[in-house]
Amino acid sequence: MMHDPHIPDATLNAFVDDELDETERERILAASVTTPEIKQQICEIGALKSMVRHAYAHATPPQHMAAQPHKRVRHGVAACCLLVVGVLVGWYAHLFNQIGVNTAVTGKQNAAQLAVAALPERVLLHIDSDQPEKMKAGLQEAENLLKQAEQSHTPFKLALLANKSGLDLLRSDKSPYVEQIAALQKNYSNFELLACKQTIDRLHNQGIDVHLVPGTQTSNTAIDTLATRLPAGWHYIKV
Repeated sequence: MMHDPHIPDATLNAFVDDELDETERERILAASVTTPEIKQQICEIGALKSMVRHAYAHATPPQHMAAQPHKRVRHGVAACCLLVVGVLVGWYAHLFNQIGVNTAVTGKQNAAQLAVAALPERVLLHIDSDQPEKMKAGLQEAENLLKQAEQSHTPFKLALLANKSGLDLLRSDKSPYVEQIAALQKNYSNFELLACKQTIDRLHNQGIDVHLVPGTQTSNTAIDTLATRLPAGWHYIKV
């Protein structure tokens, strides 16, 4: 597939696997918005990886193929590619279209810039880093949006989603902002906290107990939340 020669396949694979640093990730995101071929490539890579993981995690090989592992793998990947083209690419393309065209806020745009335009009715604020400045900025943006909606008497819902190391923001034993979060919960009934269950399970597997801020709900994965909420009209802000 043709795409920008300055973005190698290995880099796009790393982007899908979320292995790039913030600067490189933002470069790929920007390219996916302006270059349809790159967006399509990202969709296909993500879809193929998902299908392969699902197929080989749950499939039971037929008896007559048990002695032909290499042939089974080749046929399995071919079947995955066909299913990707027919089903999953469409789903990923829809999700990335939502992110790329009218629901994502990335780079320098943030809550302050949303204040200039009409405030969306629903905003999903996403943090995946435990850097103190990121956590502080995330909560500040949450408070700014909630205050703006209250002052303008605008119907509004805000969900704060935390995953990866950003989960520390919602951990009652780790977060330096427990009191501030509790104050926002008390003052704004339209403020929702979401913690990634996949991240919690990973910590549990490492022998780490996770205690969440009271009132925090869990979602299976961050991508599940995005896949559900963005098509439903939620505006996305990545801290």
